[in-house]
Amino acid sequence: MIMNKKLNYFRAQIIDSVFKSGNGHIGGALSCLEIVYSIYKYGMQNPYKNRKKKDRDRFILSKGHACLAQYVVLSHLGFFKKQELNFFRSHRGILEGHPEVKIPGVETVTGSLGIGASFATGVALGLKMQKYNSKVYCIISDGECQEGIIWETAMFAGFKKLNNLTFFLDYNNLQQDGKITDVMNINPIVQKWKSFNWIVKTINGHNLMELKKVLKNRNKYKKPLLIVAKTIKGKGISFMENSLKWHGTKAPTKEEYLKALGELGFNRKLNY
Repeated sequence: MIMNKKLNYFRAQIIDSVFKSGNGHIGGALSCLEIVYSIYKYGMQNPYKNRKKKDRDRFILSKGHACLAQYVVLSHLGFFKKQELNFFRSHRGILEGHPEVKIPGVETVTGSLGIGASFATGVALGLKMQKYNSKVYCIISDGECQEGIIWETAMFAGFKKLNNLTFFLDYNNLQQDGKITDVMNINPIVQKWKSFNWIVKTINGHNLMELKKVLKNRNKYKKPLLIVAKTIKGKGISFMENSLKWHGTKAPTKEEYLKALGELGFNRKLNY
Protein backbone atom coordinates (compact mmCIF):
# COMPACT_ATOMS: atom_id res chain seq x y z
CA MET A 1 0.00 0.00 0.00
CA ILE A 2 2.88 2.38 0.74
CA MET A 3 5.17 2.92 -2.23
CA ASN A 4 8.14 4.46 -0.39
CA LYS A 5 10.41 1.54 0.58
CA LYS A 6 12.11 3.39 3.42
CA LEU A 7 8.78 4.29 5.02
CA ASN A 8 7.59 0.72 4.47
CA TYR A 9 10.55 -0.40 6.54
CA PHE A 10 9.86 2.15 9.26
CA ARG A 11 6.26 1.00 9.45
CA ALA A 12 7.39 -2.61 9.67
CA GLN A 13 9.74 -1.66 12.51
CA ILE A 14 6.87 0.01 14.40
CA ILE A 15 4.69 -3.08 14.01
CA ASP A 16 7.59 -5.34 14.98
CA SER A 17 8.45 -3.36 18.12
CA VAL A 18 4.88 -3.47 19.42
CA PHE A 19 4.53 -7.15 18.59
CA LYS A 20 7.70 -8.00 20.51
CA SER A 21 6.88 -5.80 23.51
CA GLY A 22 3.26 -6.87 23.76
CA ASN A 23 1.94 -3.31 23.84
CA GLY A 24 2.32 0.11 22.28
CA HIS A 25 0.44 2.76 20.33
CA ILE A 26 0.50 1.72 16.68
CA GLY A 27 -2.25 3.83 15.08
CA GLY A 28 -0.94 7.25 16.03
CA ALA A 29 2.66 6.35 15.22
CA LEU A 30 1.67 5.25 11.71
CA SER A 31 -0.38 8.40 11.15
CA CYS A 32 2.47 10.83 11.89
CA LEU A 33 5.41 8.85 10.48
CA GLU A 34 5.80 10.88 7.29
CA ILE A 35 5.65 14.08 9.32
CA VAL A 36 8.40 12.95 11.70
CA TYR A 37 10.58 11.73 8.84
CA SER A 38 10.12 14.97 6.89
CA ILE A 39 10.97 17.19 9.85
CA TYR A 40 14.31 15.45 10.30
CA LYS A 41 15.01 15.26 6.57
CA TYR A 42 13.72 18.59 5.24
CA GLY A 43 13.29 20.81 8.29
CA MET A 44 16.19 20.31 10.69
CA GLN A 45 19.78 21.11 9.78
CA ASN A 46 22.04 18.06 10.25
CA PRO A 47 20.19 16.71 13.31
CA TYR A 48 22.79 14.05 14.18
CA LYS A 49 25.90 16.10 13.43
CA ASN A 50 24.57 19.10 15.38
CA ARG A 51 23.00 17.12 18.23
CA LYS A 52 25.24 18.61 20.94
CA LYS A 53 25.26 22.21 19.71
CA LYS A 54 23.39 24.85 21.69
CA ASP A 55 22.04 26.42 18.50
CA ARG A 56 20.76 23.13 17.06
CA ASP A 57 17.27 22.80 15.63
CA ARG A 58 14.87 21.00 17.95
CA PHE A 59 12.04 18.52 17.45
CA ILE A 60 9.51 17.76 20.19
CA LEU A 61 6.88 15.06 19.83
CA SER A 62 4.10 16.39 22.04
CA LYS A 63 1.83 13.44 21.19
CA GLY A 64 4.29 11.27 23.05
CA HIS A 65 2.29 8.04 22.76
CA ALA A 66 3.34 7.98 19.08
CA CYS A 67 7.00 7.75 20.11
CA LEU A 68 7.81 4.77 17.90
CA ALA A 69 7.55 7.04 14.85
CA GLN A 70 10.36 9.10 16.32
CA TYR A 71 12.37 6.11 17.56
CA VAL A 72 12.57 4.41 14.16
CA VAL A 73 13.74 7.63 12.51
CA LEU A 74 16.29 8.33 15.26
CA SER A 75 17.72 4.83 14.87
CA HIS A 76 17.92 5.36 11.10
CA LEU A 77 19.89 8.58 11.68
CA GLY A 78 22.35 6.84 14.00
CA PHE A 79 21.29 8.19 17.39
CA PHE A 80 21.20 4.62 18.70
CA LYS A 81 21.42 1.10 17.29
CA LYS A 82 18.26 -0.27 15.70
CA GLN A 83 18.60 -3.36 17.91
CA GLU A 84 17.16 -1.19 20.69
CA LEU A 85 13.81 -1.47 18.90
CA ASN A 86 13.75 -5.13 19.97
CA PHE A 87 13.45 -4.00 23.59
CA PHE A 88 10.78 -1.30 23.33
CA ARG A 89 9.11 -0.88 26.72
CA SER A 90 11.52 -3.36 28.28
CA HIS A 91 13.99 -2.95 31.15
CA ARG A 92 16.56 -4.46 28.79
CA GLY A 93 16.62 -1.34 26.59
CA ILE A 94 16.40 2.44 26.63
CA LEU A 95 13.19 2.97 24.63
CA GLU A 96 10.27 3.74 26.90
CA GLY A 97 6.58 3.94 26.03
CA HIS A 98 6.79 7.73 25.91
CA PRO A 99 9.77 9.94 24.97
CA GLU A 100 12.37 10.27 27.73
CA VAL A 101 15.45 12.52 27.84
CA LYS A 102 17.80 9.59 28.47
CA ILE A 103 17.07 8.48 24.89
CA PRO A 104 19.60 10.00 22.46
CA GLY A 105 17.89 12.57 20.25
CA VAL A 106 14.93 13.18 22.57
CA GLU A 107 14.71 16.74 23.90
CA THR A 108 12.20 16.32 26.73
CA VAL A 109 9.70 13.99 28.38
CA THR A 110 6.27 14.12 26.74
CA GLY A 111 3.00 12.25 26.90
CA SER A 112 0.96 14.39 29.29
CA LEU A 113 -1.14 16.22 26.73
CA GLY A 114 0.01 19.72 25.84
CA ILE A 115 3.29 19.62 27.77
CA GLY A 116 5.43 19.12 24.68
CA ALA A 117 3.77 22.04 22.90
CA SER A 118 4.38 24.29 25.88
CA PHE A 119 8.01 23.15 26.15
CA ALA A 120 8.61 23.71 22.42
CA THR A 121 7.26 27.24 22.68
CA GLY A 122 9.48 28.06 25.64
CA VAL A 123 12.53 26.71 23.80
CA ALA A 124 11.66 28.76 20.71
CA LEU A 125 11.46 31.91 22.85
CA GLY A 126 14.77 31.10 24.55
CA LEU A 127 16.54 30.57 21.24
CA LYS A 128 15.29 33.93 19.95
CA MET A 129 16.42 35.65 23.15
CA GLN A 130 19.90 34.19 22.57
CA LYS A 131 19.72 35.41 18.95
CA TYR A 132 20.11 31.93 17.49
CA ASN A 133 18.61 31.22 14.07
CA SER A 134 17.52 27.75 15.18
CA LYS A 135 14.10 26.29 14.37
CA VAL A 136 11.79 24.38 16.70
CA TYR A 137 9.36 21.78 15.36
CA CYS A 138 6.59 20.15 17.35
CA ILE A 139 3.88 17.60 16.53
CA ILE A 140 0.59 17.81 18.38
CA SER A 141 -2.50 15.66 17.96
CA ASP A 142 -6.06 16.69 17.18
CA GLY A 143 -7.32 15.25 20.47
CA GLU A 144 -4.60 17.20 22.24
CA CYS A 145 -6.24 20.40 20.98
CA GLN A 146 -9.04 19.76 23.48
CA GLU A 147 -6.57 20.72 26.23
CA GLY A 148 -6.48 24.26 27.59
CA ILE A 149 -2.67 24.36 27.67
CA ILE A 150 -2.64 24.17 23.88
CA TRP A 151 -4.60 27.40 23.60
CA GLU A 152 -2.50 29.20 26.19
CA THR A 153 0.53 28.12 24.16
CA ALA A 154 -1.06 29.27 20.91
CA MET A 155 -1.90 32.68 22.38
CA PHE A 156 1.59 33.16 23.82
CA ALA A 157 3.50 32.11 20.68
CA GLY A 158 1.30 34.26 18.46
CA PHE A 159 1.70 37.26 20.74
CA LYS A 160 5.49 36.82 20.77
CA LYS A 161 5.56 36.28 16.98
CA LEU A 162 7.76 33.23 17.31
CA ASN A 163 8.59 32.78 13.64
CA ASN A 164 11.12 30.08 14.55
CA LEU A 165 8.31 27.81 15.80
CA THR A 166 6.44 25.28 13.63
CA PHE A 167 3.64 23.04 14.86
CA PHE A 168 2.29 20.08 12.91
CA LEU A 169 -1.24 19.05 13.83
CA ASP A 170 -1.63 15.32 13.16
CA TYR A 171 -5.29 15.42 12.15
CA ASN A 172 -6.50 11.81 11.87
CA ASN A 173 -9.85 12.61 13.56
CA LEU A 174 -9.67 9.70 16.01
CA GLN A 175 -8.93 9.68 19.72
CA GLN A 176 -9.23 6.97 22.33
CA ASP A 177 -13.00 7.30 22.81
CA GLY A 178 -14.12 7.97 19.24
CA LYS A 179 -14.04 10.60 16.51
CA ILE A 180 -12.73 14.03 17.46
CA THR A 181 -15.85 15.57 15.95
CA ASP A 182 -18.02 13.43 18.27
CA VAL A 183 -16.05 13.57 21.53
CA MET A 184 -15.29 17.32 21.48
CA ASN A 185 -15.20 19.03 18.13
CA ILE A 186 -12.12 21.25 17.76
CA ASN A 187 -13.31 22.89 14.53
CA PRO A 188 -13.08 25.42 12.99
CA ILE A 189 -9.43 24.65 13.74
CA VAL A 190 -7.87 26.81 11.02
CA GLN A 191 -9.78 29.95 12.00
CA LYS A 192 -9.01 29.41 15.68
CA TRP A 193 -5.24 29.28 15.19
CA LYS A 194 -5.31 32.21 12.79
CA SER A 195 -7.12 34.23 15.45
CA PHE A 196 -4.10 33.66 17.72
CA ASN A 197 -1.83 35.27 15.10
CA TRP A 198 -0.47 32.10 13.51
CA ILE A 199 0.06 31.32 9.84
CA VAL A 200 -1.93 28.17 9.02
CA LYS A 201 -1.42 25.77 6.11
CA THR A 202 -3.36 22.58 5.37
CA ILE A 203 -1.69 19.63 3.63
CA ASN A 204 -1.87 15.88 3.10
CA GLY A 205 0.22 14.58 5.99
CA HIS A 206 1.24 11.45 4.08
CA ASN A 207 2.48 13.27 0.98
CA LEU A 208 6.24 13.73 1.20
CA MET A 209 6.30 16.33 -1.58
CA GLU A 210 3.74 18.50 0.24
CA LEU A 211 5.61 18.09 3.50
CA LYS A 212 8.91 19.01 1.86
CA LYS A 213 7.42 22.08 0.18
CA VAL A 214 5.84 23.48 3.33
CA LEU A 215 9.05 22.94 5.31
CA LYS A 216 11.27 24.49 2.64
CA ASN A 217 9.00 27.56 2.54
CA ARG A 218 9.09 28.00 6.33
CA ASN A 219 11.38 31.05 6.27
CA LYS A 220 8.84 33.07 4.29
CA TYR A 221 6.64 33.54 7.34
CA LYS A 222 7.17 36.07 10.13
CA LYS A 223 4.83 34.35 12.57
CA PRO A 224 4.55 30.90 14.16
CA LEU A 225 3.32 28.33 11.67
CA LEU A 226 0.69 25.64 12.18
CA ILE A 227 0.52 22.93 9.54
CA VAL A 228 -2.76 21.04 9.66
CA ALA A 229 -1.71 17.63 8.32
CA LYS A 230 -4.67 15.49 7.27
CA THR A 231 -3.70 11.91 8.10
CA ILE A 232 -5.12 8.41 8.54
CA LYS A 233 -4.78 6.55 11.81
CA GLY A 234 -3.00 3.24 11.20
CA LYS A 235 -1.88 4.41 7.75
CA GLY A 236 -0.40 1.69 5.57
CA ILE A 237 -2.01 -1.39 7.12
CA SER A 238 -5.42 -2.21 5.65
CA PHE A 239 -7.02 -3.58 8.82
CA MET A 240 -5.58 -0.84 11.03
CA GLU A 241 -6.56 2.21 9.00
CA ASN A 242 -9.24 4.40 10.61
CA SER A 243 -9.73 1.81 13.36
CA LEU A 244 -10.07 2.82 17.03
CA LYS A 245 -8.96 -0.71 17.89
CA TRP A 246 -5.38 0.31 17.11
CA HIS A 247 -5.27 3.59 19.02
CA GLY A 248 -4.18 2.20 22.38
CA THR A 249 -1.69 -0.31 23.68
CA LYS A 250 -3.03 -3.35 21.82
CA ALA A 251 -0.37 -5.54 20.23
CA PRO A 252 -1.05 -7.50 17.03
CA THR A 253 -1.45 -11.26 17.19
CA LYS A 254 1.11 -13.31 15.30
CA GLU A 255 -1.32 -13.66 12.41
CA GLU A 256 -1.99 -9.91 12.34
CA TYR A 257 1.73 -9.19 12.66
CA LEU A 258 2.63 -11.35 9.66
CA LYS A 259 -0.28 -9.98 7.63
CA ALA A 260 0.83 -6.40 8.33
CA LEU A 261 4.44 -7.16 7.40
CA GLY A 262 3.22 -8.85 4.21
CA GLU A 263 1.27 -5.76 3.20
CA LEU A 264 4.47 -3.76 3.64
CA GLY A 265 6.50 -6.14 1.50
CA PHE A 266 8.13 -8.27 4.19
CA ASN A 267 7.54 -12.01 4.15
CA ARG A 268 9.14 -12.89 7.48
CA LYS A 269 9.80 -11.51 10.94
CA LEU A 270 12.27 -8.67 11.24
CA ASN A 271 15.59 -9.65 12.77
CA TYR A 272 18.31 -7.18 13.73
